Amino acid sequence: MSLYCGIDVGSRNVRVVRVRANLRNIAFEGADVFPLDLDAQGGLQAGALATALGHAAEAARGADARFVALPGDRLSTRIVEIPAAAGKKLAEAIAFELEGAVPFELSAAIVDHHVLSTSATVIRAMSCAAPRARVKELLDTLRASGIDPREIAADPLVYADLVGQMGSPERRLGIAGAEGAFAIVDIGHARTNVAVFRGGQIEFCRTLGRGGKHVTDAVAQALSIPFLEAERRKERLRLPQNPPLPNLPPPPTPEGRAALAALGAVDLLAKELPRSLAAAGAQMAAPVAGVFLCGGGARLAGLDDTLNRVLGLPIDPLPLPSSLLSREAMTGSLGIFVTA
Repeated sequence: MSLYCGIDVGSRNVRVVRVRANLRNIAFEGADVFPLDLDAQGGLQAGALATALGHAAEAARGADARFVALPGDRLSTRIVEIPAAAGKKLAEAIAFELEGAVPFELSAAIVDHHVLSTSATVIRAMSCAAPRARVKELLDTLRASGIDPREIAADPLVYADLVGQMGSPERRLGIAGAEGAFAIVDIGHARTNVAVFRGGQIEFCRTLGRGGKHVTDAVAQALSIPFLEAERRKERLRLPQNPPLPNLPPPPTPEGRAALAALGAVDLLAKELPRSLAAAGAQMAAPVAGVFLCGGGARLAGLDDTLNRVLGLPIDPLPLPSSLLSREAMTGSLGIFVTA
C-alpha cells in the first residue's frame, strides 16, 4: 500500500497525518502535531512557521505523495449550474459563470471544479477559484522547507472525502432518511469551516473569520493577562450553560470572569452559524438538521451545549471511520485528520 501524507498548515499548529491506501483499502498509520511558537500577544514568533514546516517535512519523509490545503479565506467556492449541452466545455462554462462573481480577477486565478450531479438538462458542480499569487505563496513557503505537494486542495472541501468513508453519519444525529442534511463545523484557531452535506454529497461550504483565538483574546482582555496565559486558562474552563442575566455584577472569581468572557466570544461565532446554515438550507431547499463538531476550538468544554442553545439542533462530535483511526489515535487526532 502506498503511503500518503496530509499536511495541514494551520495558524496554531502544523499537522501531519499519514495513511496507507490502495484502490480498496485505507488505513491510518500515524499523526504528528508541531505547534507554532507564539509571542505574548498571540502572534507568530520569527521563524516559527519555518521550524514547524521543517519538522513536518521530516515526518512526511518517504511518502509517495503529499497533500496540502489552501485556507478557505484565501479562495472562493460556489455551486454553479451549467446546461448539459455545454458539458464538453464545462471548464470554460464554469469560468464564464464565475466572471464578476468572485472578488478577484479570474485571469489571474486558478479555477477548478467537481461535478456534483448531472441530468439530461443540467450539470451541477462545486467550483473553486483562488488567486495564483496566493497559491504561489503557499507553494514557495512549503518548498523552502522541502515539502513539494502533489496536490493543493480547497480547505473547506476536504471534508467530502472523509464523509465518503463514513457510511451514514446522519443517523448518529437522529436524522431520518438518506437525504437528511447535516453540517460539519470545524473550529480552528483563527477561522471556522462550515461544510454542509446531503445524501453523502457536499452542497455548501463557507469559512468564517472567527475561531479559538478570539475566545483566548476575550479571556486575556477580561483578566488583563498575556495571550499565552489566557490560552492555558481557556483549556481549563467550562462555558456557562446559560447566558447571564442583564445588569448583574461580574463574577467575583477570575475563573468566573474568564468563563463569561469566553461565552461572549463563542456567542459571536454561534450567531454567525445560523446565517450560514440558513443560506445552505435555502440553496438546497432543505433545512440543515444537525451539526458535527471538530477542530481544536471544539474542545472547549460546554461548547456543544452553547451551540445547541443557539442553533436548536443536535450537536455531536464528528465520528471518524474505525478503518482510519484507532480509538486511541482518534482521541488526540480528531481535528488533525479532518483538516489534513
